[in-house]
Amino acid sequence: MTTVEIFVDESRHGDYVLVAAVVTAGDLGRAKKVMRSLKPANRDRVHMHDEGRSSRAKIIAEFIRQRPVSSALVFTAPIRGRAERQVRSELLRALTRKAVELGATRILIESCAQDKQDRAAVLEVLVPLRAHDRVVVVVDSPRSNEMLWAADIIAWCYTHRDPKLAAANLVEVIPLE
Repeated sequence: MTTVEIFVDESRHGDYVLVAAVVTAGDLGRAKKVMRSLKPANRDRVHMHDEGRSSRAKIIAEFIRQRPVSSALVFTAPIRGRAERQVRSELLRALTRKAVELGATRILIESCAQDKQDRAAVLEVLVPLRAHDRVVVVVDSPRSNEMLWAADIIAWCYTHRDPKLAAANLVEVIPLE
């Protein structure tokens, strides 16, 4: 089985959205190089919220052309009066189950001041599956790894209904209720 690494970012745009950028472990070096090439010169990372329309269009076009990820999983759930923490944990558990199915060796989650809760939600799945010794779980800053920028690009495209990424057949949407 080919192993993969998973890079996770979130967005709240109506629903709560968790994006898993999936990268084949053997392709990680090339993928990081691609992501660094997408970073605007005046920035220390790619963060689509901070980019103007023209810059976003260029980043998305190159992202699609160079395909630094093998696939992307978009987990969505409505908030509808529930605590965001509860929804985020549900999405992280679903994402973790899928990561184990895919043969993930690492799940890197972008830090959002809920690191302990995020780690606990992931371990709730890994421990019963006896996968906690095979899957490294890391929660870190968005500047720590270029592949978190890939998850950010995918999240932005999904939440802003950008049709180019959907047309590239990279994204699988997994809605939870």
